[in-house]
Amino acid sequence: MIAQFLGKIGGIGARFSALLSAGEQDLLRREAHEIVSESGYLGAMRVSLLAREVEHASRPGSTDDLERRVELFTSAVRDAETALQAWLAGSEA
Repeated sequence: MIAQFLGKIGGIGARFSALLSAGEQDLLRREAHEIVSESGYLGAMRVSLLAREVEHASRPGSTDDLERRVELFTSAVRDAETALQAWLAGSEA
């Protein structure tokens, strides 16, 4: 399950940035929504929280700084990837 999640979030920050640049806020919002529960289930709470913020900031009429939220989300994903990969390596030893 963790390996599947890592596969899913690999490159997600770049994807979110590309969707933002392309003006695809509806798709960005849907993809962020999926990440909220998946990351929360695995205990990646910062990723879940920031995905929720991206989801809310991408709603029509939102005044939140969506670009900054995507940047923070991307940073949290990198941290979570590192931690989960280390955990997997330790559990396989």
